[in-house]
Amino acid sequence: MIKSMTGFGRCEVMEHERKFTVELKSVNHRYLDVNIKMPKKLSFFESAIRALLKEYIHRGKVDVFISYEDYTEENFAVKYNEDVAAAYLKYLKQMSERFGLENDIRTSALSRYPEVFTMEEQSADEKELWVILEKALRDACGQFVESRIEEGKRLAADLSEKLNGMLQYVDYIESHAPAILAEYRRRLEEKVRELLADKQIDEGRIITEVTIYADKICVDEETVRLRSHIEATKAAVEGGGSIGYAVDATKRKMGYGKALLKELARITVERGCGRLEWACLDWNQPSIDFYTKNPLIELLDKNDSDSKNFNGNAFIEYDIFPFLKFRSTLTATYSNINSDLFTRRSYDGGNNSGSQRDTQNSVIMWDNLLTFYKTMGIHDLTAMIGQSLERQSSQFLYAAGSNYPDDDILTNLGSAATRSSINSNSRSSS
Repeated sequence: MIKSMTGFGRCEVMEHERKFTVELKSVNHRYLDVNIKMPKKLSFFESAIRALLKEYIHRGKVDVFISYEDYTEENFAVKYNEDVAAAYLKYLKQMSERFGLENDIRTSALSRYPEVFTMEEQSADEKELWVILEKALRDACGQFVESRIEEGKRLAADLSEKLNGMLQYVDYIESHAPAILAEYRRRLEEKVRELLADKQIDEGRIITEVTIYADKICVDEETVRLRSHIEATKAAVEGGGSIGYAVDATKRKMGYGKALLKELARITVERGCGRLEWACLDWNQPSIDFYTKNPLIELLDKNDSDSKNFNGNAFIEYDIFPFLKFRSTLTATYSNINSDLFTRRSYDGGNNSGSQRDTQNSVIMWDNLLTFYKTMGIHDLTAMIGQSLERQSSQFLYAAGSNYPDDDILTNLGSAATRSSINSNSRSSS
């Protein structure tokens, strides 16, 4: 079975008046990256925690949250600071003699002075704590792994369904490739008869032309390779384990299969002006819907998008006086998005269409802050005064057209017979 890269697990364990709560969650990552957040008093367990997690998790960015609560009464002890009490008595005696006051200090009063008595936390037995923490960790890891397995099952089912769909397309291409060749020969013979009228057709020349065309459109090697890659991916999914790298490598190889589909689309464009010759296909093919646009032609549609973004800031600080500081910050943000779309003619002779869009946005902010800080006795005084300036600007251009002369060369907007919309807008504010 395969496991998802995302998962979640949580467990609470309470023993001997001590409670541990452990939560784990993960997202996709090429390697194992563990981030542990826990109380500082448990930091000496970090290496043991990481070693335990590696028994259950091999890849992913994992966040671990550990909380600890101690309800025992022995975790704190009272400490008497004799030196602090002696210092208090010494200075109280000096004050009595210096100002002629009665020294009426009593034990109950002295005990209430700060730091005479303090509460100190007692360190717990590490072995006892680890036994409870390990149990919470293993239970949380068990839930975590189960959640990854359940999601992995759903991912495996989805991948298998998509791979089977790709195999159906490969079967369809292999079964209809001979029909394309037969249709080409029929049309070639009709054209030659039309040109030669009553003259006899040279069968040898027809065979030569058909042979050249058959060699040009032969896709046996490509379909075999694509089928092999699909079957290898299915086997990896069914075999389970860590298949991420294997599937990724196979996916790159299968990219050649996409190039194959584009080449078949180009052939159908040459033969039918962008429409598939449905007359030479099997109308009883269950996986083909006549009212759906030819998927091979869709691969040649253009959908280009380019985005550029810039974010930057700079600041200066200057101490005018020890108690007065000035800071100036300049922030700039810029984004530019361009898109170029072109849709070829559909199977039913519909018009081709295209559009171009250009959007630019910029924001400039200038912040100035003057800070006053002064300590007067036991009091701290802080005052700030600031100024902020912001300038925003945006530009937008959109143009669309349809009825282009062809689907391959004259696809710029200037060639469109019908221009449906040309909009532009520019705006700035401060």
